[in-house]
Amino acid sequence: MKTVLVIDDNDSFRDVMRQILERAGYRVITAYNGQHGLEQFRSSRQGDQAIDLVIADLIMPEKDGLTLIRELRDEAPEVPIIAITGGHLGFHPEFGLEAATANGAIKTLRKPVLKHELLSAVEGVLSQRPVAEAEV
Repeated sequence: MKTVLVIDDNDSFRDVMRQILERAGYRVITAYNGQHGLEQFRSSRQGDQAIDLVIADLIMPEKDGLTLIRELRDEAPEVPIIAITGGHLGFHPEFGLEAATANGAIKTLRKPVLKHELLSAVEGVLSQRPVAEAEV
């Protein structure tokens, strides 16, 4: 079973993404901001439940998504990242998503995200990853 880390400061949106992904057969770990997400990611790497994919919002307190993406790229360049944003006052979503791609996100989605868009993005990104020997 693939494990997805969902990082978003919006409790409702994070919970809906978790439900959609769990119903599709994924194991889901959630985090409420970028710093908590980084801690969850590091914790999973020390255990036996490595993260296969990270989905991160860009606008969050404590550690924004772009900073998080850069730090994850430095620590684990092999783990794919999907960046999500709806923008914010003075922050156009397309600018943020372009910046996320430039910093290492493999895919971007604009909020609101439809169920089929989320699942298609997750399945597409995970199907591009090489299969580890332990998964064969």
